[in-house]
Amino acid sequence: MINEDREAFIQLREIMDAVRDGIITFNEEGEILLVNKEMEKMWGYQADMLVGKPFTFLIPPPHKSLQLELFKRRIKNEKSHIFTGELIMTGQRSNGDVFPIELHISDFKYDGKRIFTAVVRDITERLQVEKDLRDSKLQLELRTRELEKTQEELHQLVEELKRSNSELEQFAYIASHDLQEPLRNVEGYISLLKRQWKKAAEETKEEYLGHAIKGVVRMQALIHDLLHYSRAGRDATPFMEISTELIIGMAKNNLRLPIQQSQAIITTENLPPVIKGARLQLIQLFQNLLSNAIKFTPIISNRIS
Repeated sequence: MINEDREAFIQLREIMDAVRDGIITFNEEGEILLVNKEMEKMWGYQADMLVGKPFTFLIPPPHKSLQLELFKRRIKNEKSHIFTGELIMTGQRSNGDVFPIELHISDFKYDGKRIFTAVVRDITERLQVEKDLRDSKLQLELRTRELEKTQEELHQLVEELKRSNSELEQFAYIASHDLQEPLRNVEGYISLLKRQWKKAAEETKEEYLGHAIKGVVRMQALIHDLLHYSRAGRDATPFMEISTELIIGMAKNNLRLPIQQSQAIITTENLPPVIKGARLQLIQLFQNLLSNAIKFTPIISNRIS
């Protein structure tokens, strides 16, 4: 009978050694009864160094009391499932290294006693893979958010370019439209001077030249304002309180020749003394209003209010 038990034990040991996972068997007192070769390799102990030791011998000190308490509760209550199924805990190798392990524990009765068998796996690599996957997912999420942010910035840039193109078109229109009147004044007085050079008196010549020079000066001022406007942008142009008389005077100076030719009379008594806005835009506003009024008002009704 003893020989049969010994033969069964040897067969069991050979089966356990053939398994790639670590296998450890212990009794109700937690005493290690049997370990396979994989357990020896995993922990760095020979079997004879483990057999007879408490199973908590393989657990690092910070976890010993907790694991021992769980084990005691398990063996006191047969219906408890604390150790049944999968259990994640920590082991300590012979060299002091601590590593994570996964256990699948089952129990059976032998000769009236309960025997526990645990299949043990080193899950260091698995947990590292899981961590790498989580880190990769986090990196992917961060990258996705960065791409979304970049896409939004590109969208804003496209919108800004559209707005800039629109402003450039507006600026080109303003520059071509609003420079025409001062240029007509200069051209008109130079043409008059050219036609009447021989007949005109010196005072008349000086008057025409003076008007032409004033037109050039107004063009220079207007060009300066337009360039400032183009650099600053419409949205950034500061508003200020400006004399209405000054604004209309500048607009009338730019339209001096058409006003004289049409014999228009411009009155401003119903306007407020001060206007708040951007200087250049206000000049453009009144210049365009007066220019259209002169252009589309019959000469016989040439009083403009």
